[in-house]
Amino acid sequence: MSKEKRKVIITCAVTGAIHTPSMSKYLPVSPDEIADAAILAAGAGGAKLLDANVDIGHQNSLQRGAQTYFNYCAGCHSIKYMRYNRMAADLGLSEETVKKNLMFANQKIGDNVNVSMSPDEAAEWFGVTPPDLSVISRVRGEDWLFSFLNGFYVDSSKPTGVNNLFFKDTAMPHVLW
Repeated sequence: MSKEKRKVIITCAVTGAIHTPSMSKYLPVSPDEIADAAILAAGAGGAKLLDANVDIGHQNSLQRGAQTYFNYCAGCHSIKYMRYNRMAADLGLSEETVKKNLMFANQKIGDNVNVSMSPDEAAEWFGVTPPDLSVISRVRGEDWLFSFLNGFYVDSSKPTGVNNLFFKDTAMPHVLW
């Protein structure tokens, strides 16, 4: 029995979707730059995203994902459009478990999930403010996030010593190494 072929639609956000020119000098801005970038993208073929294989019904995996976010990502990236109590309900966790394991300062269970690093500090340290991951995950999807996190490679010419196949010249260091 042959597997059914899955149709794939590939899109390209040559203007960076939610990114701004201050986040990358490579982001096209003028109409001519955007047209040139679109033509280059069409001919390039692009990088194939990895399959994140997300099962939203697998609560333990989703809970580990939340734990990973708070341990490795929350220092820089907010998920400010998510509240702690909503996350608890979505992940099948008690509010007490969230307070004990995922809230590290004086937040309240009904607060949005923010970071303590100010945008000014982020711009000074990284050159840009790290994007809010609640937006990135909705705009780009789980396959892009998975691919991005696995797309780092050594590049000694960069301040962090790495670059990324899916987001050229990212300011983010490789957090999984």
